[in-house]
Amino acid sequence: MNKYIHKIIQLYTQQPVEGPAQSKFQQWLAEKNFSQEKDEVLFHIWENTENVVTEDTLTSLASLQIKRRIEKERKTFHLQVFRYTAAVALLIAISSLFFLSGKFKHEPALTEYYAQSGEVEKLTLPDGSTVHINAGSWLLYPETYGKKTRTVYLAGEANFKVRRDESAPFIVKSKTFSITALGTEFDVSAYPDDACFKTTLISGSIEVRQNGNPASHILKTAEQFTYHELTRQYSIEVVNLYDVTAWQRDEYIFNSLTLPEVLDALERKYNVSFRYGPNVFNSDKYNFRFRKHSSISCIMKIIMETSGDIDYEKTGNSYHITKKKYKKRDKSR
Repeated sequence: MNKYIHKIIQLYTQQPVEGPAQSKFQQWLAEKNFSQEKDEVLFHIWENTENVVTEDTLTSLASLQIKRRIEKERKTFHLQVFRYTAAVALLIAISSLFFLSGKFKHEPALTEYYAQSGEVEKLTLPDGSTVHINAGSWLLYPETYGKKTRTVYLAGEANFKVRRDESAPFIVKSKTFSITALGTEFDVSAYPDDACFKTTLISGSIEVRQNGNPASHILKTAEQFTYHELTRQYSIEVVNLYDVTAWQRDEYIFNSLTLPEVLDALERKYNVSFRYGPNVFNSDKYNFRFRKHSSISCIMKIIMETSGDIDYEKTGNSYHITKKKYKKRDKSR
């Protein structure tokens, strides 16, 4: 079986593949079947190349890891360990079409921080800038951080308090946008599976630029930039900074969100999972404010009472949500 899998992966990494075949390969590679054999083949291929981790690799890697909901302690990965993990992301992103070309040289080690579900991590970067990382988020930066540039890669949500250094702009890169600052505080929400990218300026000044687009947007204090992945439209509006930073105080404030959007955030916050069918929820939007240390059972009770037409069954850390069933009246009475 290992030889068969090795042949498939080599076939798709040594020549361009497009259309349905590319999609099927991505899906097959991400499936759990024969995961150990796939891992061994990927490791072998990666160890026999001179590939390097690129910016696209980092964002692809973080996206893949969050989608798989890998729960692990924050670690520092040196190149030899990180290269294998990055190989999976490269293949998923079809960056592997180029990784056998040998055009790249080795790069320094990368440092990775991960905030597990239900936790908020705080760290200080080498230049003294501080970061609060929200639950279920990844932050990565190279060992060379601060020498010429200060670039970090984010998949998830984080708050940045940037130490001023005009000679080295501070740059946050996500899957679709980059944010440049000199000395400022701002919040970025860039979970790969969310429908919107958001960044909010708390103080100072930031420049927001979509990857591959020369146009940029300069935000003022209390302004929030939102990009909608589905419509590819953006908006800039003044928001309540207390609400935006609520997650740092272990509070959760939801404004004008659908219930699936609220549940996505609760999954990261409370390390639970929600299962529901495609027709359980409508497009109604809700506002919720949950105090610090609110239990998930209390929150679910409030959500059920507010929505009025859904119910759930809890098994372990999993919630199965369904449409509420109403008993039919007995007409014979």
